[in-house]
Amino acid sequence: MILLIGAAAIPGCCLVDEDLTNCGWNYSMNYQMLLVTNLTTELNTELSLTEDADIRTALGAKMGEIFKDYANDVDLSFYGLSGEMPRKHHEVQKMDGNRATYTIYLPVDDYMNLSIANLQDNPQVKLENDELCASSTIAQLPYEVKAPVPDTVGIHHTGLFTARLQMTVLSNVDQTFNVHLYMANSGCAFVVDTTGSGVKDLQVVMTGFATRFDLLDSLYHYDNSPVVRTVRLDPGSGSQIAFYSVNFPSPDPNPLDPEATLWEIRTYATLSDDTITETKLLVREPLQAGQFKIIKGTFDASRNGAVIPVKSSKVGASVTLDWQSAGHHVVPL
Repeated sequence: MILLIGAAAIPGCCLVDEDLTNCGWNYSMNYQMLLVTNLTTELNTELSLTEDADIRTALGAKMGEIFKDYANDVDLSFYGLSGEMPRKHHEVQKMDGNRATYTIYLPVDDYMNLSIANLQDNPQVKLENDELCASSTIAQLPYEVKAPVPDTVGIHHTGLFTARLQMTVLSNVDQTFNVHLYMANSGCAFVVDTTGSGVKDLQVVMTGFATRFDLLDSLYHYDNSPVVRTVRLDPGSGSQIAFYSVNFPSPDPNPLDPEATLWEIRTYATLSDDTITETKLLVREPLQAGQFKIIKGTFDASRNGAVIPVKSSKVGASVTLDWQSAGHHVVPL
């Protein structure tokens, strides 16, 4: 919630007989986070068995660091509403909680306020083209050429929250404006049972997610969707491991093609003879902003390194045996 309350005008606007029409005022602004997520439900639904307890606890702890109504910082921009809507005021503040109050001076005028929380500690994304309101966007950084896996990007380090508010600042009038900051990115995890797999090593990446998010109209763009590296999570007990990612959402389903693949999980299993089997898990359910999605899998009983999706009619699979010798190349993590 943002609370703006008219306070004293600056001294230059308080002269007797002066026209106060365009004077500015200091405003107390209270920003509040609002988290709407399915994290707990997804963990308890998809990892509900006794043997899932360890991986559920470990994954819940990691995702709890992302899916939380807490901000370290907040980026505040105020744009004029005329012409190209240029930015009139900008500042970055520490927040350190789920709400904070700041005093900001704004001249009397109409504004569009765009706000982003948790941007500073997230090196995988950047605020770009933010001098004009309509072009302001949070962009996924380009592929990291020198990364452990070339032509991939790392996961987001924070939950990103954004808000927009059109507001009219009046002179010498108490005003209250309410707005919530909602989560703009999402999370997903691949959980696999390694029992009897015969696999020496397993690498997992994901793709199909947005590359940028326009702040004014909350529109995602999917041009050149990146391949995202995952983080391996081994609880230290049990036979299950997880690979998780935090990224922008996937596209929404196309009503004309409801069975189309929206995003992918790609697994690369190294076998005892050092050949590699690639499995593409083709997900037909969208991954939406603020949402966490778990895809479970198990290895094919033939021990060829292929992965089979578990408990999901919305996930298909495409397998390539001896993948590396087919002209591809994997750089180990």
